[in-house]
Amino acid sequence: MIHAGKHSERMQKDLQEFCETVVYRRFSRWPNVGNAEVTAFLTQELSRYRQNSRLLEVTVDNRLVGALAFRDLDWDTRHYGYSCISIDYLLYDHSLGDDETPAILNRLIDEFLDYCRANDISYVSCSADSGDAPINAVLQERGFRGILTWIDGFFTHHEKYADIGPQEQFGLIRPEEVEFFKRIAAKSYFKGGRFYLDRNFNRKRVDRMYASLVESSYDNGDIMLVYRINDCPAGLYIYKKITEYPELNGLRVAAGRFLVVDPNLRRKNIGHDLFVQTLLYFRDKCDLITTGLEVHNLPSMNLHVRLGFVFNHAHNVYHWWAGRGKRKSG
Repeated sequence: MIHAGKHSERMQKDLQEFCETVVYRRFSRWPNVGNAEVTAFLTQELSRYRQNSRLLEVTVDNRLVGALAFRDLDWDTRHYGYSCISIDYLLYDHSLGDDETPAILNRLIDEFLDYCRANDISYVSCSADSGDAPINAVLQERGFRGILTWIDGFFTHHEKYADIGPQEQFGLIRPEEVEFFKRIAAKSYFKGGRFYLDRNFNRKRVDRMYASLVESSYDNGDIMLVYRINDCPAGLYIYKKITEYPELNGLRVAAGRFLVVDPNLRRKNIGHDLFVQTLLYFRDKCDLITTGLEVHNLPSMNLHVRLGFVFNHAHNVYHWWAGRGKRKSG
């Protein structure tokens, strides 16, 4: 018999045993990260969601075989004016047979969608490993709409730029430059992103979202690096604060968020030069620089390859909308 629900009183041991059965490829090819490190990371992550009552679980014969972890998207909810949440982990025991896995995943989705309807959730975002056929199939069958595919990569080859030095026109953002980049982000950010491709989103609100992200990143103290020409701002690359992963041998990771260049200055190699300078900036500050982009953003992908990034993980992005027939999209 399959049981699903929140089990915050359980010990962490069952999570560890479950995570040992999971295939999780986000950290594929990361240096010094093997199965033991991934298990430790997932165990810690799922434990945190369980403590916050944001973990749905399926057990068979008192053994954990499936888990769905989700979180409230408070910023998105405030910006768009309706309740938004994200499925951060959808995992199952990969030792199970092909006939058992769909039933487990469907039970998790049942419980999750019941939660969404009971709490007036309007929008859900979910990312699924592109190579995981059971998860992708169940999400599509249950009304999750495929939007695009992301590809993740990382950079470690700092020696590639050993002969290049920092430029005087490059540095951290100045307070007076925030408004300029808010305008640029609203008008000129990549229009092939998932919020633009999903027509359920109001495009003007999406434009304002990217402008707001510049401001919120500044207020949050994220790492905002600017390339200037004659002391005037030309391009901006925003990185999250450097994160240390204790379970992954203490790797220090700088994750790129997004890059914008003044459209009046394109085709002048500014994006390339800005990117190289960000790599130099992090050379002695972290062990890994990560990136993520849409697979159809070919100019960006080619630039990453040219700079020495290695791509290691592809994942499909799904959106669910409440109340629109089979697609639940209202």
